[in-house]
Amino acid sequence: GRISKIFNSQPIQHALSVGLVKTIAHMGTIAATSTTTVAATTMAKTAVIATACGIGTVAYGVGKIALGTTRKAWSLIVSSEE
Repeated sequence: GRISKIFNSQPIQHALSVGLVKTIAHMGTIAATSTTTVAATTMAKTAVIATACGIGTVAYGVGKIALGTTRKAWSLIVSSEE
């Protein structure tokens, strides 16, 4: 739909990629204090590597460990892939 077209434009893709990597790094820091450190850190590293393959892979991977207020934002990114 309309959101898909917006998210698929190059400048937006780039902005999302940069933003996701920064967010992932931040989430990785938070995860280090939790009981799911290994799983979350592994997921984050996988997501960073996946950035080269496209925003969809990153959004789906990170969406699984996104918590609290970030969930709505991730949902928006993930739903834009439909």
